[in-house]
Amino acid sequence: MEERLRKVEVALQHTELMLRLHQKSVNNNPKEYSDSFKHGQQLIFDDVLPSLEEAKAEFKLLKEELLCQKN
Repeated sequence: MEERLRKVEVALQHTELMLRLHQKSVNNNPKEYSDSFKHGQQLIFDDVLPSLEEAKAEFKLLKEELLCQKN
């Protein structure tokens, strides 16, 4: 169970890292992207990043609950 939890945790962290790196690239290199692309990406960031934060918080609670049940 702990290995499965660790894999999910790593996947969440990796997803967040890749999304934030992409966001940084879009923000730091505005000339490389069209305004419509930047706007579309911002909509994605505004939607996905908060959802990712919620998933991480829920995962943390679930992980604590499962570990407490184990002990």
